[in-house]
Amino acid sequence: MTLGRFAKAFIWGGVVLFIILGAAFWVISYLPFTMVKAKIDTFASDQAAEPLNEFLFRKIVFKLRCVGTVLAGAAGVFYFTRRLLQQYLDRVFRSFGSLFKILSLQTGRALKKEDKIHLSMVFFILLFAVAVRICFLFQPIRNDEAYTFIKYASKPLYVGLSCYTAPNNHLFHTFLVHLCYLVLGGSAWVIRLPAFLAGIALVPITYLAGRLFYNKYAALMAAALVAANSTLIEYSTNARGYTLICCFFLLIWALAKFLLQERNLAGVILWAILSSLGFYTIPIMLYPFGMVMIWMLLLILFHDAGQPRGRRWKDFFAAVVLTVVMTFILYVPVFIAVGLRPVIANADVAPLSWDRFIERIPSALSALWHQWNRDIPRAVEFLFIIGFVTSLILHKRSAAHRIPIVLAVVIWCVPVLMVQRVIPFERVWLFLLPLFFILASSGLSYIYCLINSQIGKARPIFFTTLIVVVSGWMGINAIRSQSVYYSEEGAFRDAEDIVLFLKERLEPQDSVVAGFNAAPLEYYFMAHEVPVQYLADADESIRVWTAVNGAPAERLNDILALHGVSRTDFTKPRLIKKFDFAELYQMDRIYKH
Repeated sequence: MTLGRFAKAFIWGGVVLFIILGAAFWVISYLPFTMVKAKIDTFASDQAAEPLNEFLFRKIVFKLRCVGTVLAGAAGVFYFTRRLLQQYLDRVFRSFGSLFKILSLQTGRALKKEDKIHLSMVFFILLFAVAVRICFLFQPIRNDEAYTFIKYASKPLYVGLSCYTAPNNHLFHTFLVHLCYLVLGGSAWVIRLPAFLAGIALVPITYLAGRLFYNKYAALMAAALVAANSTLIEYSTNARGYTLICCFFLLIWALAKFLLQERNLAGVILWAILSSLGFYTIPIMLYPFGMVMIWMLLLILFHDAGQPRGRRWKDFFAAVVLTVVMTFILYVPVFIAVGLRPVIANADVAPLSWDRFIERIPSALSALWHQWNRDIPRAVEFLFIIGFVTSLILHKRSAAHRIPIVLAVVIWCVPVLMVQRVIPFERVWLFLLPLFFILASSGLSYIYCLINSQIGKARPIFFTTLIVVVSGWMGINAIRSQSVYYSEEGAFRDAEDIVLFLKERLEPQDSVVAGFNAAPLEYYFMAHEVPVQYLADADESIRVWTAVNGAPAERLNDILALHGVSRTDFTKPRLIKKFDFAELYQMDRIYKH
């Protein structure tokens, strides 16, 4: 099929799709409330979808009809402008062909010119990254990933991709997890596959960015550090969307350099696709997207690019506008179901008072630094600092671009945080960790080359081997320390053992209560076919089982208060079984005569 015919088929496919979707939205909007609520209730663990009421249903109906009308209008626009669209799409497809041809040729030339030992080291680091992550792929499921799977990823896509009741729903990641679940089942390792594969892909992507912006030694060192870093290993084996954000950030940064040097329509579209997928994963994509956007603006203003200034401005604005449009389209199901507020004004982004905001900054920075350097000795931390500072001071000598990306980080992130007045979780800044390693590696590789030029004895193989040895040591240290297991990111390591213990002992009028990290219990209840109705408050229960998680530490009294269990209505809690990291208590109801 020629490109012209393919473009024509694409347009007619779009017309048919828009007509079908528009008609479907209108038909769905006429379904009665009782039928819709009964269907939605079947996907709730307690068989009652609380957020859906008649008032909300009427709002959803109105939105469905509006979107259905817009889709019908889009079908009409596609039909009446089909010849113009066909010409444009033909140009787009040819541009993609040109882009992939350029990239394949440049990659092929780089591989032919590169030293085989260096390439072997890159491949070895990638294999090591896979091996060290597999060691933690089968760990007990954590709270957030269990909650995401139970509430969103295990549900039909029309539920999982529209129900944004909590920021836990990383939509694009939820979509990928759902596909894995349909094909491979609901095991913990299956749920983690998208994050796991993104964590592995982050290693070569980091190498690509380091090579593109600095040199091959900085690229190799940065990739090695990403492969072996304890925190990145953790989030590569935690079913969340943060490793995807890391990949999207480095890819749009690398692609931004290409767009400023070469005029390519496909590059603009690809940049917008990657950016919008980042936003679709987690709205925190605002931080890396804004950084790259500011960096591009600075390069355009200071004429540090290959193509004429006017074209650069056009490509820049086209990429940004296209990103906004694509992101809006992706979030339309969410806007219909729950509106805009849960996405941009949820509890996690509630502004602090200025005093509280300023007061928490030092402790937040300290916690972030501790997370980045977990399992790393102080001497190595000090080397990273030296390398990072060197890369900033000697940026013009060590980098292939005029404007340091750190400047864009400060110009964008600081004002945005001041406007928001929030202190994000440490994991929000995970995308900056590969960048930090790239910059630190650039500075250290520059220092090594400087020393080598003075001594004239050390060969490149020495530096390359040292990088691999340090990476291997860091990875093995992460495995030996087991810090990934002990992280407080919702760990409930004994959840499955507790469920298996209870499975043979639960009676019809029992209830099981736990702390805030109770989602792993619900996940293993479902996995081992134990009715989840046991995980309910003890209003009518004769016997109450209380699971107290010791990592992170929980208190029995706090859990009982959380579930409204009155100590006067039940006997004193008895320790039934002590697990490695948790305790299980039992209480019997007291009947008063």
